[in-house]
Order: sequence, then structure tokens, then C-alpha cells
Amino acid sequence: MFDLAALVQITANISVSMYVIYHRDTYVFEPWHVYIAYLLVLWICIATVVFGNKLLPYTQNAGMFFVIVGGIVTIIVLAAMPRQHASNYFVWGSFNENNLTGWQGGVAFLLGVLNGAFTVGTPDAITHMAEELPHPRRDLPIAIALQTGLGFLYAFCFAIALCYAITDLGILQGGINTYPLVDIYLQATADGEGNQNLGATFGLLFIIWCASMLCCIGTALTNSRIYWALARDNAVPLSSLFSKVNERLSCPVPATLFVAIIATGLGAIPLGSEVAFLNLAGSFIILTTVSYAIPFAANVLTARKHFPRGPFHLGKKWGFVVNILAVLLIGLFDAFYCFPYALPTNAEIMNYNAVILAGVVAITVAWWVVHARRNYPGPKVMGLYVVHDDQVLHGAVPGGQVGEGGEGEGSGEKKGKK
Repeated sequence: MFDLAALVQITANISVSMYVIYHRDTYVFEPWHVYIAYLLVLWICIATVVFGNKLLPYTQNAGMFFVIVGGIVTIIVLAAMPRQHASNYFVWGSFNENNLTGWQGGVAFLLGVLNGAFTVGTPDAITHMAEELPHPRRDLPIAIALQTGLGFLYAFCFAIALCYAITDLGILQGGINTYPLVDIYLQATADGEGNQNLGATFGLLFIIWCASMLCCIGTALTNSRIYWALARDNAVPLSSLFSKVNERLSCPVPATLFVAIIATGLGAIPLGSEVAFLNLAGSFIILTTVSYAIPFAANVLTARKHFPRGPFHLGKKWGFVVNILAVLLIGLFDAFYCFPYALPTNAEIMNYNAVILAGVVAITVAWWVVHARRNYPGPKVMGLYVVHDDQVLHGAVPGGQVGEGGEGEGSGEKKGKK
């Protein structure tokens, strides 16, 4: 749920920034302003997930439109509108002289990858919607490949255009609970005399706000479905409550509300400590990648004998290479993500991701010993998907409706309610 809290926080910051654009002379920032926006964004998304189940595919299509079309528009504006661009040296060769972290350039670069690594949540979120796809074995790899390919292409072009649009880096190096992109857009859209184009800046922010808002809806959906699936498999406390599904709304309402309540509490953390919230957001990346490294390592240690072949299979040779390389890279980057963000450090700005990781592992192990060891049967999704796809492909049942031996969306929800 840390990813949901982080995304909602970003959207809330954008919302406040859009207001500030037209009130820069009179506005005085207070952290609770962002929290009010946070609550509005979060609960609008939760209401959409609960009451607008039939509309959810359209929200994600709209999100794709804003990301692709809006992204192209943004890149064109950033490339064409500035009256003055940054030099090639500033964009490509000034890293060390603008490095204010106290770390050497290589370490600072690896620590900075944490920002881009947050996108690991997108392919991860896609996988958690597998039970609601008619052909997950085929569709999931395609969706992940498209997201990764298009996301990299867009992010690379956007980052370059953004760097060339910066004319005053000093304005961006500082601030708490602010949205630096506002100042970059203001610099990029200013005229030759330095007059700021507030309308253009607002429009560019609106594109990101729409994409972020729709992304929050998808993330709230994913989080609620994950917790419902865990409750259905008796893996969490009060499973009998959180495994219930409202068939009229086609939504696991208790699990969705639980996710919303936890996210509401997480959003209040920046009121006391912005660094603590940043640590929680960063721990999402570490916890997610570790959760992938564990099955990768297990797959290698068992000679990939227990991994069923699917439509996309690398075979033993390349499969071993990819699995081993992934585990090594995850270990390397996760270790760096636990480093302090800057030197010298102190208790107030320390990176506590190592503590969070150890705490989550300790709680998980304790819950396994107390409850899950006797009551949690373990995941059965691989066999479930194989049977489901075979039945659908051979015409045994229509997509999404599977008889005994495999569960589609409908049967899974009924089982959860029972």
C-alpha cells in the first residue's frame, strides 16, 4: 500500500501546485494543504473502484491516452517553446559539479536510480490483475513488454527535453513537500523577457494530473484486489471479513475500504516527517523487488524444473541467465537504496529502509509461525491459470467463467464470499 500512498501524494502535490500557479504572491504553503488534497484524491479513487466497476476499463484507456498523447504534447512543448535552452554540457557533462549529495558521482547516480525504479510498480500492478484476464499466460507478458518498452522510450525522451528546458537549476535544489516540475515548466514556457506563461504551465500540469489521477484509480484497484486475494486464501487477519465480495457492485468492498483506511493513515505521515514518508515510499521498491528476487532465486536453485512452459519461455539457457542477472541486480540496487540520501547524515534525514525491510520480514515470519503455517495453503495460481487458459482456448467455457479446477473472475468472487 506504500505505492498507493506515494502516488496519491504525488497527485495531491500536483493539485496544490495547480492552485499555487495563480496565487504565487499570496499563497503560504502548509503541509496540511497537501493532506486535504490527498484525502480528496484517495477517496474519489476508492469511490470509483467501489461504485464504478464497469467504468474501470475506460479509466485505464483514458490514462493510456493521457500518457501517450499527453506525453508527446508535453515533449513537443518542452522542446519547442523555451526561448533559451540549457547547454549540451549542462545536460550531459555537469553531473559531478551539480552533485550536492556528498557522495561520489557513481554512488550518487546509483542512489538516484531509486526515482526511476518506482516504475517497477507498473508491471507489478499488471501481474496482480491476472485473475481478471481471460488469457493471462498470453496477455500478461504482452502487457508488461508494452509497458516497459513504451515507458522507457517516453521517459527517456521526456527526461532529455526536461533537462534542456532548465535554465536555473538552483530553484529546484531544495524545498519540502513541493513539486519541482512546476518550476521547470515555468522556465520552459517563459517568454524572451522572462514573463511566465501561467496558462501553458497549468495545461502541462493538467496533463500529468489527469494521468496521475487515473493511475491512482488503477493502483487502488490493484491494492484492493491483492488484499482480497490474500484474504480469500486465508493469509491475513480477519480473512473471513476481507474475503467477502459485493456481487451487485462486483467489488470486494471490505478489502477496498481497509486499503483506503491504511492509505489515509500513511498520508498523514508527512505532517510530522517528510523523510519518514519518503522512506516508506522507497521501501515499496525494495519490498517489491525482493518479492521477485525470492522466486527467481528459488527457480534457479531448483533448476527451473517447477516452472511450467508458457507462450513466452526463454528455455534453460537464457532463463538461467536472466534469473541470475535479475537476482544480482536486485541485490545490488536494493543495497544502495538503503544508503543515506546525503552526507553527512543524521537521525532526521537518515535512510531507514533497512529497518523497514527488517521489520516487514520479522512481522511476516511471526505471522507465518502464528497463523499462516497452519492455515495458509500457499499460492495455486500457476495451475489455476493453466487450467483456465486451456478451458477457454478449447471452448469448454466462455472467457472469465471456469468450472471446477480453475477459477475465473466470477467463480473466484463467489468462492471468496462463501
